[in-house]
Amino acid sequence: NDLIWRGRWHQNRLSQPDLEAASGFFAEALRLAPQSANAAIEWAQNLGYRLWSRRAGPDEVAAFGEAARRAVDLDRRDGRAHLLVGISEMWQRHMGPAETWLREAVALSPSLAMAHEQLGTLHILNSRPLAASEWLETALRLSPHDFRRFYREA
Repeated sequence: NDLIWRGRWHQNRLSQPDLEAASGFFAEALRLAPQSANAAIEWAQNLGYRLWSRRAGPDEVAAFGEAARRAVDLDRRDGRAHLLVGISEMWQRHMGPAETWLREAVALSPSLAMAHEQLGTLHILNSRPLAASEWLETALRLSPHDFRRFYREA
């Protein structure tokens, strides 16, 4: 748990060096506890941030999806893992599966603001702005002081 919390601290700084530092903490946590769903989720999320920050290629995005699916396999009741699979599907332009995974994330974790945010993004990408606004407004209501808020406000 100490490694995960130290990794989160770095990850929340959203700089490339800090994302790399966080990656090391999460990798070590996963090495020490390979069946830890929390470590697997944090590792996959960190991988997603690192790929997003440099606009990764298709093979890397697919690897992110596989890491997220491993996290789902470790705990099918944790909405965060479903969220990450949904994001990877959206990045691969598999919008139908992405929506299914993201809706499952919301069903499992109704207060997971990022899942609502990603569903809003999916609706924007699918030219459904009215549906998007409901999801994005819910994300803002659930987490009005989130450090990622810049992404939700347009």
